[in-house]
Amino acid sequence: MPPTATTALRGDTAIDALRAHDRLRCVEYDRRLRAHCDRDTIHACIAELREWLDLDEVLLLNASLHYGDQHTIAIGHDRAWLGLYMREGFAHVDPIVDAVVRGDRFFPRRPLIRWRPDRPSEREPVANPLMRRLIEAAADFKRPAYGYAGGEIADGRFLLLSAPSKTKCPDDRRLRVLNALFPSLMRALAKQPASAQNASLSPRETHMLELLAEGLSDAEIAHALTISQATVRFHLQNLFLKMRARNRCHVIALAYRHGYLAPN
Repeated sequence: MPPTATTALRGDTAIDALRAHDRLRCVEYDRRLRAHCDRDTIHACIAELREWLDLDEVLLLNASLHYGDQHTIAIGHDRAWLGLYMREGFAHVDPIVDAVVRGDRFFPRRPLIRWRPDRPSEREPVANPLMRRLIEAAADFKRPAYGYAGGEIADGRFLLLSAPSKTKCPDDRRLRVLNALFPSLMRALAKQPASAQNASLSPRETHMLELLAEGLSDAEIAHALTISQATVRFHLQNLFLKMRARNRCHVIALAYRHGYLAPN
């Protein structure tokens, strides 16, 4: 069931609705994001935001409307889940994406599964096979069912804020803080570049980037992926060409800069 949008709070109205301490912090975040909208500043802000509001994770996504390229800035997120989400094309059935496309800018997240009130132990049937796959995968990865999300479409790009939580918030404090910061985060996110040269990496190349970032040698990568070292070197050369990297260190740096890898 698509999430229901909350009543929008914008600009000064959103800030005024906060408690004094929260209001001061939001004004400071807005000032920082206006002065420096680079990736490092955004990452530092959402890391502090996650701790401040006790969220499981905070993720910002700037993607083309067809998800051919993307720029991700996240803290606390599951990289394996995000990789699966993109590879499987779950965005095409995700109720959160659907809500943003309909024009809902900020709203509470809802569980993907609806339970029948007359039979609490049974799920309502899901006809769409991709939606069934999304529900099963979300359960396998133990994805949080609650929290907040929002986004907008601007200049052919899909901008998303996702702040999931495993439990419902007992009050609307997190809602008000995130809603007040939403315009600042979207503005900073819109200024982030797309992925390096719009390169499209295969799942194996993405996995190899993760192993490279962990400092594994060619032999260790070959063992982890059950392929030969010659195949490892072949994929490395493809990565260097696609991302225009000079060496292993450079390709890792580019991967972090352009959102293929996210700092933990």
